Amino acid sequence: MDWRVFVDDALSQAVSIVAEKDSGAFRQHVFADLAIRRRLIRVARKTHQLLGRGWLSTWFVCLYGIRAYLGVASPASGGRMVAACAYRNERRQIEALQKWVPEHPIQSVRMSKGYLLHPLSWFRLLWACCQWRKLRISLRLIHEYNQRGDFLVACRVASTVGFYWRFKRMLSSNTSRAVVVSSDSNPYAMALVFAARTHGMKTMYITHGHLPEGPPVLDFDLSILDGPALLDVYRAVGPVEGNVVFKGSEGSFRPMDCSGLRREKPVIGLFTSLVMDWKRFKTIVQQVRDVLRPDTIVVRFHPNQLVREDAAIRWANAQPDVEVSLGERVLLDDAARCDAVLVGNSSCHLTVLRYGVPSFYVGGLDKVPHDFYRFLALGIVPAYDQVSEGMLQDVSRFYEDPAWVQRFAHFDHGYPGTDQGPAVRTAVEELLNA
Repeated sequence: MDWRVFVDDALSQAVSIVAEKDSGAFRQHVFADLAIRRRLIRVARKTHQLLGRGWLSTWFVCLYGIRAYLGVASPASGGRMVAACAYRNERRQIEALQKWVPEHPIQSVRMSKGYLLHPLSWFRLLWACCQWRKLRISLRLIHEYNQRGDFLVACRVASTVGFYWRFKRMLSSNTSRAVVVSSDSNPYAMALVFAARTHGMKTMYITHGHLPEGPPVLDFDLSILDGPALLDVYRAVGPVEGNVVFKGSEGSFRPMDCSGLRREKPVIGLFTSLVMDWKRFKTIVQQVRDVLRPDTIVVRFHPNQLVREDAAIRWANAQPDVEVSLGERVLLDDAARCDAVLVGNSSCHLTVLRYGVPSFYVGGLDKVPHDFYRFLALGIVPAYDQVSEGMLQDVSRFYEDPAWVQRFAHFDHGYPGTDQGPAVRTAVEELLNA
């Protein structure tokens, strides 16, 4: 009999979403770029390659699943919702949601490498391994994806499996009404969502930025999105399930202020993207210095430490007119220092613009596919081939066009300055009380 008939359907769905997303060209490119700069990743990938596509490499990949299982501690009890998030941008969304619904406590799952050495974590793992049917299902599922030869996908599938069984057991004794995530494809997020469904719990998704085309199908009981533009992205891939409410873009609202663009020596920001072209980075900083003649250049490196280039940080710190931010401050604090911000293909354009700081795009700053979020095609951000004289005056004219406000409101439903908190609160309460 085919082993697939025994597979937990929820686990299979969670794994398929993760595998499809991580097999995409952009995730593969990000991983390849990361491997270039991280020796441990190169060693692990090479080991996997040498072990071939048989059971030896599957057992190797299973280590990532074991790590996921061990690295989770149960959240504190008493919350109406359970959340799982691994990054600061996700945590900020959960914190914002909690402010909108303070009467419904959100308890976050604690995920940390520190739990790998906790005796209780290993006891849980040993108990799980004694459940032979689940163990057999897990190994077969991981092996099926591992045989395809994609190290990244195999590791992420294994992580999803580990998270899933841990969350499924954890939620069996949890009294929360719903789970909430801020990712539609990461292993821990999909594992929590599908594990929750096996216990009859509601699922909630709150986005932490705009998405490129081709995301997974939007399938949550409640989805909290920035605005209609993101809903259009999801509708392009399939039917939207559940209720949808708009929250507006992340961050505070301030009216657009282009006055600083006319200063003799403005402050220009340069906020780096997920995958930078570090060879072009110094060149563009120098172009900004020579052509725009700023008083200061505020370089904000991406908050994800794994994607930063240490040599670029050292170089920027050595420049007398460059102020370096490593994400220790929130993005708006850095934006507030600037009269304009140069950003590549990044959704942080939306947060900066909502805060009233003009942003613009210069080609070649990063290796993210051109117009990844369609900000340029839809008239949200002005684009230039290179830094040039008169650029800032042109940026000012772009944002002072009254039609821009209507275009931006399609991305940011709360623009200009409308509080979306009551609508979100109502939608969440309806979900929890259904």
